[in-house]
Amino acid sequence: IIPGIYFYSSNVVDIAKNIKPSQRGELEITSVNNEYLKERKLDVIKLDRDILWYDTGTPENMLLCSQSISLLQRYSNKLIGCVEETAFNMGFISKEQMRELGEKISQSEYGKYLLGL
Repeated sequence: IIPGIYFYSSNVVDIAKNIKPSQRGELEITSVNNEYLKERKLDVIKLDRDILWYDTGTPENMLLCSQSISLLQRYSNKLIGCVEETAFNMGFISKEQMRELGEKISQSEYGKYLLGL
């Protein structure tokens, strides 16, 4: 398992056309990555240890993932995947910009969350 977010050049389509299905009968992302590796065109950024990965390939796994995220958010009082919060914490937006974003959607739970940061 190699969890991550992948960004590919436009020739990924040509690479994928030449990939043979795995024993599961699927085209595997790892096969695409291996082709980039062979061409010495693969760049990797290691993720921190606190990054979680969920296999959501089945309805049951999707449900389990949703339940886990719900629990994490409830007990941490933080929203997972809040891009505005990440942008603020990384210095990409100011507190004033965060407030403006929250005010635009202040009637929603998400907007209230932003205003509470």
